[in-house]
Amino acid sequence: MAVAGILLYLQLTVKAPPLPEPSLHALAAGRGVKLGMLTQPKHLQRQPFVDVLTSQYSILTTDGEMHWDTFRPTPESYDFDDVDRLVDFAERKNMEVE
Repeated sequence: MAVAGILLYLQLTVKAPPLPEPSLHALAAGRGVKLGMLTQPKHLQRQPFVDVLTSQYSILTTDGEMHWDTFRPTPESYDFDDVDRLVDFAERKNMEVE
């Protein structure tokens, strides 16, 4: 429920809400659980989203950018731009990608 509230708050505001301490990531890790969040490249331009993603989660989960028809739009072409953007971001933030 807290996660849904944070996400709704992000949709309605321009700054991140007060984030839980300890972080969701820390609480999950303490129980041997990795916590991820579904992400699209367009969200990485919104600082409140980035603040929540990087402070509360350890895994960046893609939303279809790794589907075959997304990165290979025609039999003759490939487009890895969105996948590259997500993976580059995750690597800079020391996050896993699924």
